[in-house]
Amino acid sequence: MKPVNYNQISKIYDDVREGDLALIQRLTQKLPSKSDVRVLDIGCGTGNYTDLFQKLSRVQVYGIVPSAGMLDKARQKYKNITFKSGQADNIPFDN
Repeated sequence: MKPVNYNQISKIYDDVREGDLALIQRLTQKLPSKSDVRVLDIGCGTGNYTDLFQKLSRVQVYGIVPSAGMLDKARQKYKNITFKSGQADNIPFDN
């Protein structure tokens, strides 16, 4: 099977993929009520879910994705969210 080129896909990703509002609403209901909660969106793509989660939960949300194309797009769209290059097995954040 041919590997997926996410840098290429990033060019049209937002045309065919958007965040699922109902899913994010269900997830935010599960958050603890503490004010210092931070959430990491691993494999955040262009940040669609990351942004929705931050808007609906009012907690600090971060995103990581290994694709430079996806990362660039996320950073362009959502300046108020910290996005970094990374993978689940090597998270680029401290504890």
